[in-house]
Amino acid sequence: MEQTAPAPSGPRVALLRAGGLVLVALIVAIAYLSIFGWLFVNLFTPRRG
Repeated sequence: MEQTAPAPSGPRVALLRAGGLVLVALIVAIAYLSIFGWLFVNLFTPRRG
């Protein structure tokens, strides 16, 4: 990671961008896990009633 000419508040912007990416990835992962968990429970557990 070379920094030849850092813009003013460059590291802060990069940190915000990285934090936003991590947040989006976490939200997507939680959504996928909840969806697949719900499907798994509905498909592979015997229905009652």
